[in-house]
Amino acid sequence: MQHATRRFHLNAVTLIVCGISAAFAAAIPPAAPSQPVSEMLHGVNVADPYRNLENVKSTATQAWLKAQGDYAAEQLGLIDGREAMTRRVEALAKAAGDSVREVTRMPGERIYYLKRKVGESQLKLVMRVGMKGAERVLVDPELMTKATGVPHAINYFVPS
Repeated sequence: MQHATRRFHLNAVTLIVCGISAAFAAAIPPAAPSQPVSEMLHGVNVADPYRNLENVKSTATQAWLKAQGDYAAEQLGLIDGREAMTRRVEALAKAAGDSVREVTRMPGERIYYLKRKVGESQLKLVMRVGMKGAERVLVDPELMTKATGVPHAINYFVPS
């Protein structure tokens, strides 16, 4: 009986994947504009057909990026139940509370960790002395982004 149930689930998954694939196969994403550039690196000629896309200020690159975004939004809009799934994920994220990770205990009861409050998009580096000590934000990437206009994030930290 288990074998028949497993085969049923496998067939159901295959049908779902095929249905999703068929829905997405009808549309073709916008082609990337190509302006080939060749460069000699260590005696080897290296061709880069899409070097032009590195210039994100180019009107052609911006137009292509916008077209890619529009295409992605259109394709994602085809997924049945997507709005309900999005609402559920948002509800679960809000119910989960603050996110705390990478907790590091140091001598002197100093505790360092990354923390993101519900609704925030970036982890902040936070420190406290002892479990009941007041939190002190050491690095806030969102404030740095606002000040410089350049996105910031904390990849890792090592207190010393």
